[in-house]
Amino acid sequence: MRSVALADADLDALARGGGGVDVARSLVRARRGATLLLTAAAVRADPRAEPALRALARLPRAAVDRVLDDPATGAWAAATARGAAPATDLAFAAAAAAIRAGVPVELSFPQAGSGFLPSLGPLVEPVSGPCRTDRLRWTPAPVVPVDGHALAVSPLPAHLFPPDLPQATPGDHSALIREAWRTMADALPGTAAEFAAMITTLVPLSAPDGHATSSTVTDALGAVFLTFNTDAEALAATLVHELHHAKLAVVMDIHALTKPSATRYHAPWRPDPRPAGALLHGVYAFLGVAGFWRRRPGSERARAEFDRWRTATLAAAGDLLAGDDLTARGRRFVTTAAGVLRGWG
Repeated sequence: MRSVALADADLDALARGGGGVDVARSLVRARRGATLLLTAAAVRADPRAEPALRALARLPRAAVDRVLDDPATGAWAAATARGAAPATDLAFAAAAAAIRAGVPVELSFPQAGSGFLPSLGPLVEPVSGPCRTDRLRWTPAPVVPVDGHALAVSPLPAHLFPPDLPQATPGDHSALIREAWRTMADALPGTAAEFAAMITTLVPLSAPDGHATSSTVTDALGAVFLTFNTDAEALAATLVHELHHAKLAVVMDIHALTKPSATRYHAPWRPDPRPAGALLHGVYAFLGVAGFWRRRPGSERARAEFDRWRTATLAAAGDLLAGDDLTARGRRFVTTAAGVLRGWG
């Protein structure tokens, strides 16, 4: 993805915590390009996937782009590069695009395929060998409409993701999600617009210890993994936090912000020392969190959360700037973020 570049003005806007909808969409396109490159490499390594790729090439662009942008497709493409998923599973992505386009296509499905149609949901029955796409049946993911944007609440194929992300059976979290969305949109309407441009899927996680948790997977742009055992205001802060991780993950694929280094830094939000890249991710995510609580005046909770995260994030940014693990572009990025945090004081 280093062949793609972001303008300095866009990087500065991102570093301040924003960027805008157009930049968010450019990040989605950049990730789509990476998915296409990985898909092409997978097909070169296993020519049995070529028919599915040819089918995709003949389908309408809008349907294909929606499927390529789905987190399940991105995770599959990255898994093929690790040898953790078969290239022939591309048939499921081609089938999803054909269904979305309303163009029946006959495809050959792998005998032990994933059985998941990206952007649609899991197949009701296993399929293998030749089959027309208009004969496939799947279980649609529950969808929560928010300001004209549809958020799917659905598990993704577990074998494509780390085992420390235990997915849960979706419950009915629609009321909580809508309230959290309204809270986020009221505080940060620009952030909500960016979220709608980049995120399509909320993946429920189990919480055996009762603690709320969330995560973003770099290769699965469009998905936020999270538990729903919290209130709407905290969930809104979580959505902001994970959006920032998603944005920075693509930015760091496009531009090197840190240097290779064995140095580890203290992170105020974790017990274990972190490499520079991971600490930068934390700085950026908690910049977003501090900005959210700053826009929630009038409660002791908001004041306490803002003070906590502004102070911790500014300290972590200072540690990064005091070290030697940032590139010139990374130093500019962190300096800009730290300036925003200082200004909020």
